[in-house]
Amino acid sequence: MRKTLEFIIICYYILLIISLQVVSAEPLKIAAIFAQTGEAARSNAPSLLGVEMAVKEINSKGGIRGKKLELLLFDNRSTPLGSKAAAEDAIKKLFEAAAPKLGVAPNELETVDGKIFVRDDPENVISWSK
Repeated sequence: MRKTLEFIIICYYILLIISLQVVSAEPLKIAAIFAQTGEAARSNAPSLLGVEMAVKEINSKGGIRGKKLELLLFDNRSTPLGSKAAAEDAIKKLFEAAAPKLGVAPNELETVDGKIFVRDDPENVISWSK
């Protein structure tokens, strides 16, 4: 169950980060959370290698819509608290990418239902479709 939840969270943030970066000339940053240390590191290694290989292959073929991918790796330290911390770090990176597009500082942003919005201005929003 925990692995399924982690996978869903990873996919959510990958799609959100990619959607935010389609309009920029920068590489598309994707976040991945894996156990790189601790008890689960060995069992997560093949999945991590698979993601790294996929990114390398996509980039060798010109990227997505002509943009290279940049993989941001986060270590969950094989623990639930580590997973929470890794997800928070991924969100922080996401907010850092979204803030300039919304004209605010990252600490002024919130996310709900796949949308990032300015805390005091809910009309100033980025959704997956943008």
